[in-house]
Amino acid sequence: ASGSFFPDGIKSGDPTPTSAAIWTRVGNYAAGSVPVVWSVAEDATMQNVVRGGVADVDASTGYNLTVKVRSLRPDRWYHYQFEVAGITSVVGRLRTAPRSNAPADHLRYAFASCQQRTQSFYVAHRAILNENVDFLMHLGDYVYVHDSATLSVEDYRGVYRRFHSNPLLQEMHAGVPLVAVWDDGEFYNGVDRTGDPGRLANARQAWFEAMPVLRPRDDR
Repeated sequence: ASGSFFPDGIKSGDPTPTSAAIWTRVGNYAAGSVPVVWSVAEDATMQNVVRGGVADVDASTGYNLTVKVRSLRPDRWYHYQFEVAGITSVVGRLRTAPRSNAPADHLRYAFASCQQRTQSFYVAHRAILNENVDFLMHLGDYVYVHDSATLSVEDYRGVYRRFHSNPLLQEMHAGVPLVAVWDDGEFYNGVDRTGDPGRLANARQAWFEAMPVLRPRDDR
């Protein structure tokens, strides 16, 4: 049941000393707005909840939801979970950054880019999950779109849904917070400023919808 309600898994990311973003996409929904309960706890059993709320999601974002969790303590791990219609997601982990004047030499990072859908079945992602890193820095090409056929927002959303369907990718994201940037794979090969403005806007919209990242206007 959880998989049908949260078909793309869950992610956290964009850490600051006092906040982080959590993300999911709601599936198995009827038309209209869907209320999503989110919770952040200090323990993996979700008993000691320290932050939470309800956020509505609808078709305007492809039923993708990103929530900024505020008023957290610096340089520590938390756990989080989503709930829709009484069905809960898996429990994920999020992490806050150290204070700006604190040493960060204890943090461990993994780096990735140029993510492909291949017969390797994402075994590198399982290795990242098992390496006990604090953050995954994804340097772009998280997806690869079709250079001439991926045009609309829904086209781009469909590419992210295909990539997210991999269970090893979902497991990794649930356990490892993400810090992400884009490259040309999220737009089309060789993208530059001369590209069609509408297509570039659609690609940007889909990227922000699919990542645990808030646009500046949403950071409030």
